[in-house]
Amino acid sequence: WIAKFYNNQEMTHLVRVALLSIVFVGATSSKAFVALKEMQFKRWAVIQHGGGVCGTLTVITLAFFIRGVWALAIGFALENLIRCVLSYAICSFWPKLQIDRESMKDLLTFSKRVFGLSFLNLVYGRADVFLLGRLYPAADLGIYIMAVYLVQVPTGFAMNMLGQVLMPTFSQIQNDHRRINRVLARVTSVVILVMVPGLVFAA
Repeated sequence: WIAKFYNNQEMTHLVRVALLSIVFVGATSSKAFVALKEMQFKRWAVIQHGGGVCGTLTVITLAFFIRGVWALAIGFALENLIRCVLSYAICSFWPKLQIDRESMKDLLTFSKRVFGLSFLNLVYGRADVFLLGRLYPAADLGIYIMAVYLVQVPTGFAMNMLGQVLMPTFSQIQNDHRRINRVLARVTSVVILVMVPGLVFAA
């Protein structure tokens, strides 16, 4: 369907390989996320950055042999596969065949509240790519995406760092709303004090 929308049948196999990443991310060991919640950042960093480094090295190596986008697709899928394997090697977990009904109920209750959020984020973050991919050649779209990603590197770095620190912090004090607000206000203040001089300099 995607290939037909863009009138490019070569995309079919490419998208299938890239979408393997969804399977690998979904199969990641649950104990890896428990390690993040318990602020065991060393384990989480090895899993995340280990997969990222291996994926990047794979793309660079393949680029010498495969002159095309296939190097990126294979590297992206392999990156998430390595993260999945590392998650079980570092945070071993074997799922039980029985279902915990209470946990399942909590999970479904939470997911109902954020059901539309992923779709809205997709529209917000990728609507331009979907539209421009229909209107402009693939080469122009590739240059545009590369430029956008380069500009977003500082923002992505800051958001990832804050997200990976704040999420486990808030999970520890989730019932103390005043403390959560106080922590959030202080962190936001520090971020503003650090970021504003850089933004002024860039401007």
